[in-house]
Amino acid sequence: MRFPAFVVFGLLLGCGDDAMPPVDASLADMALPEADAGIDGGPACAVGSLLEGVPLPSLDDEDEWSCALQGFEAPARITCLGENDHGVAESWAVHGLLTAHFAATSGLDAVVLETGGSVGDRFDDFVRTGDEDALQAGMSALRGTLGGSTALEAFIRRLRDLAEASGEPLHVIGMDIAIRPAIAIADLQGFLETAELTVTDSELCLDDRPDDRLTAAEACDAIVSAIESDRSGLEEQVGALETERGLRNARNMAAGQRFLFHYEDDDFSAGSAVREPAMVANLLDVVGDENRAVVIGHNEHCGRGALVGRDPVTGEEILSLGTFIDEAYPDEFAVIGQLYRAGERTDFRTGRTAPYPDTAFLLEGSFDPLTDAPAFLLSTESTRIDFTVVARTGWTTAFVPAERLDMIVWIRQVTATELR
Repeated sequence: MRFPAFVVFGLLLGCGDDAMPPVDASLADMALPEADAGIDGGPACAVGSLLEGVPLPSLDDEDEWSCALQGFEAPARITCLGENDHGVAESWAVHGLLTAHFAATSGLDAVVLETGGSVGDRFDDFVRTGDEDALQAGMSALRGTLGGSTALEAFIRRLRDLAEASGEPLHVIGMDIAIRPAIAIADLQGFLETAELTVTDSELCLDDRPDDRLTAAEACDAIVSAIESDRSGLEEQVGALETERGLRNARNMAAGQRFLFHYEDDDFSAGSAVREPAMVANLLDVVGDENRAVVIGHNEHCGRGALVGRDPVTGEEILSLGTFIDEAYPDEFAVIGQLYRAGERTDFRTGRTAPYPDTAFLLEGSFDPLTDAPAFLLSTESTRIDFTVVARTGWTTAFVPAERLDMIVWIRQVTATELR
């Protein structure tokens, strides 16, 4: 199936003449396979492979999704599932379907979320033990934000079901820093008291509205050093899990105070220059050399080569989490991004439902002629999307999909995230 001329033009918006590929290296010759008959009278399954493109059914039809993904395993030991907008409800449905499939076919040790460490700890407690209070405490901490959606709660409950069904430990980790620090402060203070660990000026770190955030960050650094210097002793005294969480919370508080210093100075770029490396450090601690993990975050965190911030002192460009993880584990990292064609979203600024921005002449719109399916999954390498395109993202618009993403889940119609 070939694209109409206006669609090809839309794909190439923002490219110079030297960047325009020949027709045979573009999406113009791309066509998705047709659905075939199901196995033993079951739902129809897609022909072909992820490299050719797989039509996907409605997100509420899990049987057909399982059929469509037959034979496919997690593309890497560490797979980052991106989303193009935190205000889209379908993103969590896709995360849940893919995570469950990868857990069943490839095994899974950890799910790492773009949420604060303390919130992640509560989700982890629920997934490990079924403690309903822990789940509700984590969701309550996210109330009023796009993270506090009913779709996220459904996803966490799904992880609990996966853990129970497999009988194997499945850990949930929040890799983000303490941007909304109240819950992290309470947890860190509780750890210090239980461990009977006294650190000079620790109260400065534990102040959510300190007079000087940089001084507060230095106080948090001192707590980090105190925990690290006696980690073995603390693990014996209060437990390995508690010590791991206490150390992560102290690091997240230090980074959070520095982020908020820049954010309150209206310099989000400088704040992101603190946030992104801190998330990378948290993720590296989780995955190690053996753990199989699904990581969930914005496309711009997951994808390789995305510029997310700039150091305010040196001017150094800070690239995305995916860039760092790909360098650390070049043969063990893959990114599956999401793109949305149309519908509605929840605006994070207002919390209200708003139309999804028009993507007719962007990359998202260029996929329209490929299929009538509600969604599809394809490889950016095999479809040779190796030229600059324009798509709707939160931070940047022009990029080369084959360099940033390994696969794309395209969804035709999206709905707004429902907040708790």
